[in-house]
Amino acid sequence: MDCLAIHTSLFFSSRIIFQIANKGLIFFCHIYIFKKMQNNLFSDQVSGLQALVLDTYF
Repeated sequence: MDCLAIHTSLFFSSRIIFQIANKGLIFFCHIYIFKKMQNNLFSDQVSGLQALVLDTYF
């Protein structure tokens, strides 16, 4: 394999990994925010909202 091919394959694989990591980070941020909000009085509404977000993401 020449240098350019290695660079291109590394670039594309790192982009895919970055996209997956980005989605995971957003997902965990949502969970963290909802866990903090669930400690409040509106836990029932938040649980419904959390289920809605989870359905949207998956």
